[in-house]
Amino acid sequence: MKIQINDLLISSKKNFEYFLELDDVKALSIDGREVRFNSPPRISIKITKDIADELYANVDIAMNVNINCVRCLDDMNVDTTINISGKLVDSDKFSEEDVILITNKELDTKEILEDAAFELLNDNLYCDASCKGLCQTCGANLNHKNCNCDAVGVKIDPRLEKLKDFL
Repeated sequence: MKIQINDLLISSKKNFEYFLELDDVKALSIDGREVRFNSPPRISIKITKDIADELYANVDIAMNVNINCVRCLDDMNVDTTINISGKLVDSDKFSEEDVILITNKELDTKEILEDAAFELLNDNLYCDASCKGLCQTCGANLNHKNCNCDAVGVKIDPRLEKLKDFL
């Protein structure tokens, strides 16, 4: 869904609210990682107009998704609400305040959803606080099985040797 910004600018109202579910979005792929939606994401948008007719948006995106744990790569379920807020602008020039970009005088809710999914993936979520991750030598998921790669005589790839310090 796209919200027409011109309609808001010419309106005498100061507050606008939109509630929608994006039924047509099943998954998003961002930088090689995938966010799979278990249910349609719900978006609540509140737009306010100030005295100078500048528009500000406060967007809450409720999502129930499957993503991969950043340590062991197992699927995990995440139920979260992400907030994105800022001034609605049509250019990406430097600003000291948070902004939400609009294109062709339209606020695209799918672009906002992509921003929320990107933010979720950048949170580096783990399936469990005690997740053991992957073996640095053989790649086995240490949550499911033990390997003997730490035994004497197993040579660690020098490029991956620093990973031992994390565990």
